[in-house]
Amino acid sequence: MTRLRVAPEAEEELAAAAEWYEARRAGLGVELVASIDGAFEEILAAPLSCATWRRDRRIGRRSSGDFPT
Repeated sequence: MTRLRVAPEAEEELAAAAEWYEARRAGLGVELVASIDGAFEEILAAPLSCATWRRDRRIGRRSSGDFPT
C-alpha cells in the first residue's frame, strides 16, 4: 500500500495559505484545503502518475488545481 507522507512544515504552510485565502474571500481557504485533499487522494490512487521531482527518493509533484503552486 502506498503511503503519503506530508512534512510538518508543509502542513503549517497549508494552514497559513488557507488562512490567507480565507481572508481574501470567505470559503476560499476551505476550497484550497479541499483541492489539496483531492490531490492527495489522486496521488494515493495512482502514485506513478505524478511528475517525479526526486528520483532517488521517489518524491513526486502534482499541481493543486486552481490554486497557484
